Amino acid sequence: MIKAVLLDIDDTLLDFNACSRWSAEDAAAEFGIELPPETMTVFRRVTDMLWHRVERGEITQKDVREQRWVMIFKELGIDRDGLAFEHAFLRRLHDSCIPVEGARDMLKALAEFLPLYAASNGPLEQQTTRLANAGFLPYFKDLFVSEVIGYTKPDPRFFDTCLEKLHLQPEEVILLGDSLTADIRGAMTAGLLCCWFNPARKEEKIQPDFMIERLDEFVPLMKRLTAVTESRDVPAGS
Repeated sequence: MIKAVLLDIDDTLLDFNACSRWSAEDAAAEFGIELPPETMTVFRRVTDMLWHRVERGEITQKDVREQRWVMIFKELGIDRDGLAFEHAFLRRLHDSCIPVEGARDMLKALAEFLPLYAASNGPLEQQTTRLANAGFLPYFKDLFVSEVIGYTKPDPRFFDTCLEKLHLQPEEVILLGDSLTADIRGAMTAGLLCCWFNPARKEEKIQPDFMIERLDEFVPLMKRLTAVTESRDVPAGS
């Protein structure tokens, strides 16, 4: 029986692309920089590349912060201090809270019948602030983040530690996330049920337990699963 839900934050509950764009544009105004139209495309590609290296254990999150805007500015031909810009960018990202469509309604509905826990590779203070600014924090029982747990998704030890803290078995927990590498592959390796949030309708070889394209699909799914597991617990003939 499902007894808890783990929820990724970025690009599952909070729109990381929108939050990043706002943060970058505001930081650029402070620096007196006019960012070219392709900036956020380069930002996403560089950020994804660096985070995939973090997931593989090749670099640390600190390395991401030190390299990201240095690499972006070099590719864009912007002769400015990328590390200083990263600091300005992160200050704004720390407070950013643009929700993914349907996130608020989903959390409100889920919290009525299941305990919710965040599962994120982002910094604890940053993610706590962003969830609070979005009005999402009250829906969560706790936040599990890599800097506290000591392991980064998709390392199965991240999920094993979550299970230890919850005092639950893998089959009693489901994870909802957008990343096939960090969220889905990690959860599957640890034996958790998993649901891939796939609004872009990507086709991949990895086959999660469930897939949704909109967040409003997740609550009915959880109600069906909970009803099924509860019905199986009822003795025959009762």
